Amino acid sequence: MKNVNERYVEELYYRADELLNMGEIAEAKEVLHDVLLEDPLHALAHNALGWIYTHHLLNYDLAEKHLKLSMKHGNGVVVAYSNYAYLLFHTSRYHVVRDFVDSSLVVPGVDEAYLLQLKALTYEVEGRYIKALGILKKAKRHAFAEDFVNRLNADVSRINLKMRTTSIFMW
Repeated sequence: MKNVNERYVEELYYRADELLNMGEIAEAKEVLHDVLLEDPLHALAHNALGWIYTHHLLNYDLAEKHLKLSMKHGNGVVVAYSNYAYLLFHTSRYHVVRDFVDSSLVVPGVDEAYLLQLKALTYEVEGRYIKALGILKKAKRHAFAEDFVNRLNADVSRINLKMRTTSIFMW
């Protein structure tokens, strides 16, 4: 493997991050590819590309490839776990989401509350409301941001509403 100029790679990555924050997605993508030319194992660049391919370019195969590489090479880059779980959920792979969440909860630093919320949503989509509510309760124990706790409360309210209206109308 070639010698990596870490400072140059860092500068490139932070430039890409700046561009993303400014909404310059295409330019950020190009700079991230430059990062990977210098350092093919740069986990943050893989994560950022995975996020871009998921949310902006809708290329889920490339998103998955980059997010998996980020998790593989990213000692401590735990945001890739949340991004990958979101990708799985967004592509309706609910069983895979649940298995992935279960295996990821042991990774130090992962956002357990967010991962558990996604797992709960998979059960909600399947109409398994009691199971979803139990997981949301567990997610709340791991949530610390007030806004996120409010989102979990909204999830609980929505599921309770679905439970009431489903039992009334029994389609």
